[in-house]
Amino acid sequence: MRRALASAGLPQLHVVTVADTSAWQLLHSYGFCDIDSTWRQEYTWTNAVVHMPSSDPPTALQWAKRRGPVLHHGLLHSLFRKRQIKLFLPSTCKIRTVRETSPLPEGSQLLIPQQVSTTQQTAQPSVHKPDLTTPAALALSDQLRRSVLYQDDELLVINKPQDLAVQGGHKIKLSLDSIMQSALSPDNKDTLR
Repeated sequence: MRRALASAGLPQLHVVTVADTSAWQLLHSYGFCDIDSTWRQEYTWTNAVVHMPSSDPPTALQWAKRRGPVLHHGLLHSLFRKRQIKLFLPSTCKIRTVRETSPLPEGSQLLIPQQVSTTQQTAQPSVHKPDLTTPAALALSDQLRRSVLYQDDELLVINKPQDLAVQGGHKIKLSLDSIMQSALSPDNKDTLR
């Protein structure tokens, strides 16, 4: 305990026992909390929350976007939903789960898993390329070529089939944006956007 006090930059105090509640409150007022070191190693800690006068306190999601590591919006929502983002309350020295809509108390800090933040920064976005040689893809390419209403150097107008998704996604194998390039320029000389 004395070593912890010295490392926190506190003057030498009387010997503190766990039962001495007033001594723990004194330590908390100096900003000392006996947090397990794994919390410091496995999580990225945001800056302490500061409330601006005449405004509502920030929500956990707002603070994570402003002061946390740069993460994709969908990944942040996923981390909150899976209860992987934690909240450190310095007044009680407790770490607990937090919802993304919860207003944050003054001085609290968000803990975001480090493994997620470093993995996302190094990972390349995965691009799903559908197999355009299947009979369904070839038939759709022919249908899209026939559904062109107007085309010039800068504009393309098509009559999109009703059951064709515009963008790919989970469990969507063929979509307009994935098949359009091969359908309208088979030699792939022109890039469509």
